[in-house]
Amino acid sequence: MTETMPARWDRATATTLARLRETTGRPVSFLVTQAVLHATNDGANLTNYFATPARGDTVRTTVTLHGDVASKLDSIAAAHPSARGVRSRYAVVRACVRWWLDTDLDDLSARLGGQWLRVEARRA
Repeated sequence: MTETMPARWDRATATTLARLRETTGRPVSFLVTQAVLHATNDGANLTNYFATPARGDTVRTTVTLHGDVASKLDSIAAAHPSARGVRSRYAVVRACVRWWLDTDLDDLSARLGGQWLRVEARRA
């Protein structure tokens, strides 16, 4: 399956996520979903490791989310059609992120507080 980067993503973020996707073998929707989930649980800044045992690499990933993401995400998710009937917080976040990845990332960024995502990836 070929995955295209959202057209409205800024070049630096798109390049970094493309590199991270290639290194980890994970789709962008997974990477962004995990970043949002971890940030809502652990605070605004996240440094995480995506291990790729099949490739023998570990990629150190720093993701920065700005703003009060948890409360904003909860209110957005509550009103979002993708979240109806879903009990799991992960499923709600995944549904919302995937919907925004496919439609309007500017809208997601505006709702989460502007410059909400910065990703850096390098081999650990």
